[in-house]
Amino acid sequence: MRFAGLLAIPLLAGAAWVQGRLDARARDATATPEVLYLWSGQHVRRLFPGLEGLAADLYWLRTVQYFGGQRAFAPGGAMP
Repeated sequence: MRFAGLLAIPLLAGAAWVQGRLDARARDATATPEVLYLWSGQHVRRLFPGLEGLAADLYWLRTVQYFGGQRAFAPGGAMP
């Protein structure tokens, strides 16, 4: 039990150091360029016949990633 307590101290210090490095990396990252991938539902139907639902799900996930990236990397640190 005493060994676990002694081991926890350097592990916590290491975790704080790793988190600082990750935060510094995130500040240096840039958002992806704004690109419109598909223009209409008609394009989706032509490109993914029979898989429109799957394509819509993938497109929705990409949209969430885009707006999350815009918020996370906004100047002034708009993260809550």
